[in-house]
Amino acid sequence: MMLKIIIIIIIMEITQRNIFSNNKSLTPEQQDLVEQFKSISGSNEKIAAKFLENNSWDLVSALNFFYESGESTTFHEDGTATTTTNLYDSQTLTQLFETFHRADIGDDMIDDALQHHALLKFCDAINTNPEDDSLLYIVAWLINAVSAPFTFTKQEFFDGMDALGCETLMDIKESISDWRQEIGSKKKFREFYQFVFGFANRGKIMRCATALTLWRAILKDQHMPLRNAFLSYMENHSMEPVSQDAWEGILEFLTEVKNDDDYDVDDGYPSIVDEFMMHRTENGEKQE
Repeated sequence: MMLKIIIIIIIMEITQRNIFSNNKSLTPEQQDLVEQFKSISGSNEKIAAKFLENNSWDLVSALNFFYESGESTTFHEDGTATTTTNLYDSQTLTQLFETFHRADIGDDMIDDALQHHALLKFCDAINTNPEDDSLLYIVAWLINAVSAPFTFTKQEFFDGMDALGCETLMDIKESISDWRQEIGSKKKFREFYQFVFGFANRGKIMRCATALTLWRAILKDQHMPLRNAFLSYMENHSMEPVSQDAWEGILEFLTEVKNDDDYDVDDGYPSIVDEFMMHRTENGEKQE
């Protein structure tokens, strides 16, 4: 039975490239089969289409193949149960997680979680630096890493990579460009920005040094004419702790105020913003 499961997984791994490289949309009949498969199995659209394609779009055969490949069942409070495939709870993803996790051995760490050195090793693997690039924070947002500051629990990592369709480091690297585009709209960036405060901080007050590091990383590619001047002021003249409300108000200020004439003291920005703008006026830094 174990050999059979291994063979099934290998077959599915080899063929899925062909299935999802096909740019043709599903026919209405195929989409209906996908929806039926998802409803019965509790799986997602990608897995449903993969199993159906490999079984000539025969729903019964695809479901049988799905359950033979290994599954897990979640029981809900209303008495219903959802069965999902274990394809992503694979040896490959486990090994990938453990590769990063071992970097934290000896630290005061949470069991079965990526923290500290493990996250830095993960960053190295995907060619990013969390001090000047937003990618780590985008990944955290996409996998909904909310259990503890600067932490990916194993469950968050596995569930998140499952939802993102990634099982290997190569899958992750090939997805990075698409992930960066997830924060392209103003609405999505605001959601992402609000998430980052909680991911990087426990409580409602953040050290200014932490906030500065985060702002430099996540605001770098945003069109904010007063960003650099504000960050310089915070670093050299303030270092005041940043509350969650101030964190959100500062984004509003940097997004909406394109030059000094756009600013109105009565607009209700955080006090640190008012102090920054007063400093600019007093030191002749105001720009029209």
